[in-house]
Amino acid sequence: MKVYGRAKRTVDDTGLMEMSEVCICAHPDALRAMAKLLEECALELEGDQRYKFSHKHLSGVWNNFGQKMTDLIVSNPRKS
Repeated sequence: MKVYGRAKRTVDDTGLMEMSEVCICAHPDALRAMAKLLEECALELEGDQRYKFSHKHLSGVWNNFGQKMTDLIVSNPRKS
């Protein structure tokens, strides 16, 4: 899996960037794992668990995540 993008602006002094667009180049199993993570986070944000997590990593929930892959991190907008 590879992730490419175009930076909109740098957010802080660590180099974190807000992106104007993101391109994900991945196999179907990686895309499904990302979709599952996004769906689970959306359900938590809508339900009673909405204040429980600050962020979740794809590497923490997908068993086939490889060390050289780009990690997807979902951040809770209520905690950021």
